[in-house]
Amino acid sequence: MDYQDAITIFENSTKKKVVQIERCNVGIANYVFRVCTVTEKFILRCSKNIEAYKDTVYWLNRLAVCEIPIPAVHDSYSKNPFYML
Repeated sequence: MDYQDAITIFENSTKKKVVQIERCNVGIANYVFRVCTVTEKFILRCSKNIEAYKDTVYWLNRLAVCEIPIPAVHDSYSKNPFYML
């Protein structure tokens, strides 16, 4: 996955314009990017594995009610061959 793929996925799923993007060198099964819009910052996680975020989404939703500072999942997006959280 290159930067243009990440920008396209982010902008199509959020309808927000990317002003800065940086690849994070973490994870062996994911593509992780720091994305900035004019007013907000996001972490974009992408994978070629359709099941990659199933457990993550489940647990983040369950833990959200515990008042633990965890990231909010704004959207998930699927456009072969990438799946996004």
